[in-house]
Amino acid sequence: MDDDNAVRSAIEGAFEGKLAIADVVSQLPAWKTSFERMVNDILMYGWIWVGSTLITHQGEPALDSVKGKMALQILGDLAVEEEIRKELVEFFWNNAHNIEWVKALSPHLPGALLSDLVLRKHDGGVYGKIQTVSDLLVQWAPEPVRDSIARGAADTGRLVELYQKTDWGECRPYGQGSARDTMMACDLGL
Repeated sequence: MDDDNAVRSAIEGAFEGKLAIADVVSQLPAWKTSFERMVNDILMYGWIWVGSTLITHQGEPALDSVKGKMALQILGDLAVEEEIRKELVEFFWNNAHNIEWVKALSPHLPGALLSDLVLRKHDGGVYGKIQTVSDLLVQWAPEPVRDSIARGAADTGRLVELYQKTDWGECRPYGQGSARDTMMACDLGL
């Protein structure tokens, strides 16, 4: 079996619950396959690839389909481990510039992944003034998504950084101790 078929077979195994996604990730170097390629394959298999209409070939909403839900679950499983979550952040940072796609997917993604996306440093780089995924999330995130992002930032110790960037009231309930004090100082302009 060639590497492409091995990756596809492993992803199918993950979708069917026969193989843990961590096992698939650990095999990527042996298959000479990138993490980005694997994530693309997961999204394709679930009918939720970047920029897609999020409609399956049968005309149903992909996020409500069994495969779409499983793809989201697999992404959630990947986001649990910090090092792998960093790779997911880079994947979304570099690939998710379709605002409608980001809007549709974000309520289904883990808060820690979304908060890492919002707080990812942007150096201007090649794209210059083009809006980043971070900018898109900050601008339009509805309250439930903002709450998820705030909870994710609190869980990863980055709540104050999120509050300073966004000034979202959803951050306040998660502030504890010095984080709460720092947010209050920000509110007072100190």
